[in-house]
Amino acid sequence: MEYLEYSRLLMKKLKAYKLNWYLYIFQNIINFFFLYLFLQSGIGEKDRIIRYYFSLSFFLSHIIPVIKPGFFNLIRNGEFDNLILMPINKILYFSIVEIVYPLYNIFLTLPFIFIFSIIFNIPLKNLVVLLVIFPFSLILSSLISILFSLSAFWLKKGDSLSFWSYSLFRIISGGIIPIKFFPNKIKMVLEFLPFNYIVNFPGEAFANGVIDIGNFLKLLFWILIIFIISNMVYNYAISKYETAGG
Repeated sequence: MEYLEYSRLLMKKLKAYKLNWYLYIFQNIINFFFLYLFLQSGIGEKDRIIRYYFSLSFFLSHIIPVIKPGFFNLIRNGEFDNLILMPINKILYFSIVEIVYPLYNIFLTLPFIFIFSIIFNIPLKNLVVLLVIFPFSLILSSLISILFSLSAFWLKKGDSLSFWSYSLFRIISGGIIPIKFFPNKIKMVLEFLPFNYIVNFPGEAFANGVIDIGNFLKLLFWILIIFIISNMVYNYAISKYETAGG
């Protein structure tokens, strides 16, 4: 009950929080629209399509990367100066902060997850597969969000970037249509990119009830690569920031 009271308070006090939930509802309307189209057209195996969009609606929609306007505010308001002195890896710190919010949202939707699991007859094995992959996809998503949000060191505003980055990342991660239904040449590119391992890979694994070990290792690989790149970009940005008297 404490979590629900806290959520009601956020809904009243924070417009961004309220907007996020309205957006979440709108996302699910889109998800169910495409699910309906797939079922009506007979494309793909019915049960797998249902499971894919189930995982997308209740889990994976929460972790699509996005450029964070709040990161821009931290730098513009001077609040970032206090964080520089913290004895912790900053990319790791911001990634942990990013992880908490989607987990909280998923927690609030647990009753709906339980109800729809029964309605759609979701096997326990498939849920276990998703729960194994999901934490790693969440980590990768948070790292990508931080990496692109580091553009705040060079750009002034991030509001429009936030909207367009979310829209783009959702499409190329399989957040609207599974990547396997894209034209072959586009599919090959999208399957190579790290965004594939945030939505499409865990969604397909959940739909099939099996973890592809090769793809799981690629997911771990991308986590390491994005973490290294993020640290390199951050160190370069912070050197310029401190030189300019940040």
